[in-house]
Amino acid sequence: MICKLIGAILVIGSATLIGWGFSECMIARERELLNLADAVSLMADELGYTLEPVKHLFLKVAPYAKGDAATLFENINDLAQNGSTAAEAWCAALEENAPSMSLKKSDCDYLTSCSDAFLAYDAGRQKLQLDALSDKICALAREAGEDKKKNCRLVRMLGVYGGVLICAILF
Repeated sequence: MICKLIGAILVIGSATLIGWGFSECMIARERELLNLADAVSLMADELGYTLEPVKHLFLKVAPYAKGDAATLFENINDLAQNGSTAAEAWCAALEENAPSMSLKKSDCDYLTSCSDAFLAYDAGRQKLQLDALSDKICALAREAGEDKKKNCRLVRMLGVYGGVLICAILF
């Protein structure tokens, strides 16, 4: 009897942890998008003040970025310093860092398609494109926040109830 009780507690506990793990991915997605939007916004502001090429801005923004966005901007900076264009470095770094980030495939596809924001020749146009990119990333973050509000508790409860269901079936 005690073995069944211990087994039931372990099954319910592990299923609950799985549900909480999935909900943490939803929370991390919103946080990563907000950090990325802040970094791109900082990059646009820095471009407005210094009028430096975008390649040099990655180096300036990387220390101020937070979380996985900092790692992304460090990789972009490394690739840009090794001879890649800013757009190529953006795409390559996103492709390299996407597996470790909690972004959806649609988020990564959109961010990769926005590499043309780094191709403009004049600083004014680049600033406008970077501001637009930051606004779109903020919109994606708001969408992620709504998904989090809607589904986070549901996923957690599904973990708990799934564990209880497994226990009811097994015992």
